Amino acid sequence: SNQTQTDCFVVRELELIVEPSPQVQDFDDLRACSDNPNIAVFDLTQNSSLIIGNQENLTLTYHQSQENAENGTNAIAFPVNYNGIDGEFIYIRLEGENA
Repeated sequence: SNQTQTDCFVVRELELIVEPSPQVQDFDDLRACSDNPNIAVFDLTQNSSLIIGNQENLTLTYHQSQENAENGTNAIAFPVNYNGIDGEFIYIRLEGENA
């Protein structure tokens, strides 16, 4: 049979909800001592509670480039044991659960 049905559809409403963006709270730069010139091991997570503050349901990740942080890609896999270079910048991404 070669029938075509033209009235196969459903209409349903979709509610749009705008969540406020997370706010990065003030935090300190990280410092470490090392016997190896210009390289040290850092625990990037030591400022996590300062960065998040009293906000809830957020994910905090660390990235080596601003582009990766903005795109949510290539997060640093082991931020508690990061081999950092003197003067290096690390970018954080703070993302809401419903983003």
